[in-house]
Amino acid sequence: MSVPPVESAPRSRPPRALVLTGAALAVVAITYLLLVLTNGDIPRGTSVVGISLAGQSTDEAIETLSAETELAAAPVQVTAGTVGAELDPAQVGLAWDIPATVDSAAQPVWNPLLLIGGLFGGRAVDPVVTADPETMRLELESLAAEADQPVVEGSVQFADGEATAIEPKPGAKLDLDAAAEAVLAGYLRKQEPIELPMSEVPATISADEVQRALAEFAEPALAAPVTVVVAGRSVAVTPAQLSAALSVEAVDGRLEPRLDAEVLVAASPGLAEAESPATDAKIDVVSGAVVITPSKPGREFDTQKLAEVLLPVLTESGSARQVSAELTNFEANLTTAEARALGVVEEVSTYRTTYPYAAYRLTNIHRAADLIDGVLLLPGDTFSLNETVGERTEANGFAKGTIIKDGRFFEDYGGGVSQVATTTFNAMFFAGLEDVEHKPHSFYISRYPVGREATVAWPVVDLKFRNDSPYGVLVKTSYTDRSVTVSLWSTKVWDIESITGPRTDRKAPKTVYDPSDECLPQSPVDGFRVVVTRVFKKGEDEIKREDFKTTYRPADRVLCRAKPTPSASPSASPTATPSPLASPTVTPTPTPSP
Repeated sequence: MSVPPVESAPRSRPPRALVLTGAALAVVAITYLLLVLTNGDIPRGTSVVGISLAGQSTDEAIETLSAETELAAAPVQVTAGTVGAELDPAQVGLAWDIPATVDSAAQPVWNPLLLIGGLFGGRAVDPVVTADPETMRLELESLAAEADQPVVEGSVQFADGEATAIEPKPGAKLDLDAAAEAVLAGYLRKQEPIELPMSEVPATISADEVQRALAEFAEPALAAPVTVVVAGRSVAVTPAQLSAALSVEAVDGRLEPRLDAEVLVAASPGLAEAESPATDAKIDVVSGAVVITPSKPGREFDTQKLAEVLLPVLTESGSARQVSAELTNFEANLTTAEARALGVVEEVSTYRTTYPYAAYRLTNIHRAADLIDGVLLLPGDTFSLNETVGERTEANGFAKGTIIKDGRFFEDYGGGVSQVATTTFNAMFFAGLEDVEHKPHSFYISRYPVGREATVAWPVVDLKFRNDSPYGVLVKTSYTDRSVTVSLWSTKVWDIESITGPRTDRKAPKTVYDPSDECLPQSPVDGFRVVVTRVFKKGEDEIKREDFKTTYRPADRVLCRAKPTPSASPSASPTATPSPLASPTVTPTPTPSP
């Protein structure tokens, strides 16, 4: 039996599209593998702030970015409101962390689209930056001081008998935390100015509240005079006088009226005349004896009570705008009993210095002496010559004269006042009071006691001493055309002895030539050191000692002409030079003194 042959089934072929797809995937896979294997440390197409790092090793990338020093140090442009500024990265604590940036750029890229995109140049990596928060905040606070806009609070202004509304206006404040974040985010990334965020600060008093205060209080208050009945007199206080003392105060969103009765009394002659000021007791010395002029009590308004009765009637009209006020008795600041208890009973020290006549010197010494005459120091008080005498100006009664500045004579107002300072210092010295501040002259002036003298200059160089005794101290002065005397009156506490040591470490002066018009001639004086010891005694018993150490600079000889050129001797050769020991012949010139 024959078996018929079996026919095999025809082999099927994959569709053409599937073949093409598979081929494409194979190409992509091979390309992807090649890109991954050939990408280097830094993936293809990678850049940082526009600087290409593609295909570089990490070390090469660090070197590339480290070379961009100008970029890292470039000022950061910022704006805050209407204010523009440049921030120095170093001053605000900004730094570019280049190794961390390179680490970020070197992270492997597995996304095929990014890998293929790298072939066409497009992978940007943000720089890694750091900041010092404290330094950044300090710089931003400095910027905020200029950029912040203050709130204009709603209010009412009183002047010249009228009330004016002040409309509220919000302010603006730099948001420091958000500004720091903006600077950190924009550093190295932004070419245009970084806009720093500002926060609006609203006013607490609304426009409606301003209008309410104006209508309900301010305008009625100034609509007519108000009458104050005091001590049997009726005083009409005008709207203009009232406006000087009126104001409003913001309290919990409302404007509350205020009246400064002390200002009102000063602004109203009628009210001021109703008061009688107290008179302090006065201690003086007449014909060598202490005389106390008794104090007198005064009568004045209790300003708090006056304000309390006046405010409610200011919104009234007609006859209701009237109040009664009382005067209160008050004691003087220094009563007769207090003056007697101070123990100003005797002269405890006196000192006189002399000086050559000069018109400016008389003016200035006499003026300064008059200003300190009669000063009374209570126990614990500190005397300041500058505060007592004031600035030496023409308006204050002083003339221009010779002063010492930087070791040279110059002309300025107040020359000669140091004569009063030295005299006062010695009176303080021998009274045994506490030396707080004194400065000797820069070089020694022969008419002053060596090591026991003081200079003054407004406003930095002063003479100060403290009354560290339990008694009052009265300063008295007198003068002639050739001398000034300062005496201190109190109760004697100490017997004072002064011991002057030897002059040591002497230094010779130089000769200075000065042809300028401002030059003043000056005689030479040696510089030296000296110690003066103040010995405190009670009777014959020594209690303590205090050293006053003074260093005097040499006073150069100043000749007001050009330095002469030494001439050669007739027999000298053309190349001969003058001896360094040679000195020019000079003619003595009268020297002024301060």
